Amino acid sequence: MTLYNSGGGMGLQLLLRTNGGHMKNSLLVSVLLILLLAVPAFAADSEEYTGSDNTPVGAATKIITVTTGTVLSVMEEGAFGKDKAAITVKDESGATKIFFIDATASIVDSAFRTLTLQDIRTGQKVKVDQADAGSGLEKVETVTTVD
Repeated sequence: MTLYNSGGGMGLQLLLRTNGGHMKNSLLVSVLLILLLAVPAFAADSEEYTGSDNTPVGAATKIITVTTGTVLSVMEEGAFGKDKAAITVKDESGATKIFFIDATASIVDSAFRTLTLQDIRTGQKVKVDQADAGSGLEKVETVTTVD
């Protein structure tokens, strides 16, 4: 251990020198080198992720269910989670169905003008188009008001 004065009134500094100082430095460099090489390897693995939604953005989806009926209730976002809303529809056969609507669904009128959930009223006729969301689930694609 060496103690020296750096001069200029900066005080005393303490230097630690051991016989294994070079060994510690080479160990530190080795660890840093391993980390530097390991990070891109883990990043390469994350690019191979294949999630359940493999359709490209803007790709056409196949509509599998179309339901036409009268709106019984509309529950806006927050009732079923952060990004979901729900609309309850009584279809033409008298069955009541609840449709969960996420942020990607479009809501339009019969002239294809964009609407919001606040524009849909109880008793109004709507047509709900659902597409296959994978794993046997259906996702609301479009809610259209019918005049």
